[in-house]
Amino acid sequence: MTNPQATIRKKRLLWYHFGMKTKLFVDFDGTMFDTTGFKEATLEVFRKAGFSKDELMTAYQAECLDYKYSITGMTERLKKVRYFNFSLTQARIEKLFRDVPRYIYDDTEQFLQSVDKSKYELILITLGETHFQHKKVENSKLEKYFDQVLYTEIQKWDYLENIVQKVERFILIDDRSDTIHQVSLKFPKALALQMNRRDEDRDDPARNGRVYKNLSVRNFRQAASYL
Repeated sequence: MTNPQATIRKKRLLWYHFGMKTKLFVDFDGTMFDTTGFKEATLEVFRKAGFSKDELMTAYQAECLDYKYSITGMTERLKKVRYFNFSLTQARIEKLFRDVPRYIYDDTEQFLQSVDKSKYELILITLGETHFQHKKVENSKLEKYFDQVLYTEIQKWDYLENIVQKVERFILIDDRSDTIHQVSLKFPKALALQMNRRDEDRDDPARNGRVYKNLSVRNFRQAASYL
């Protein structure tokens, strides 16, 4: 049986041999950022505005259908349901954004600080409605660790075709199983690691629900062993 770690070591030695920095793409939601916790906090804001669980889940699921969920979009959908105190709700949402650092996973900054910048070009890549994603990333205070921050409203496996060559060697750490699967297919020399922190995330309507046989890690300590 092939040893995944041994295979990765061979790839890594080849990358270093050519003396070029390897692009290391790190996803935001679900990888560095506790999306589930932030979602629950967001729904609580709208519960305080008087909306029922069924109303909130209907609006949330509809907002997630195009992979471009945003709190603004959610708010606009709920405005069509009934009147609520918009100003008070907006104030609570702004506080939620200020609290973004609370939802950064504990191992994230240590990992980002440990990346050898002489070997890796560190790139944050995030999928979703650009304004919403930008506001979360900006408030996370993580931008300082990255050489680039990329926002995309199309699936990452398509977006990456504009960033890297098909035969280029790069690394992607992402929590979405479909993303890791598709990147592995499209870029055979890439190392794609699925950050599988929460099994229950499979039920998120923003995901396709399928489970793939990806190279999987539970945390950044495990991810770091592949670098």
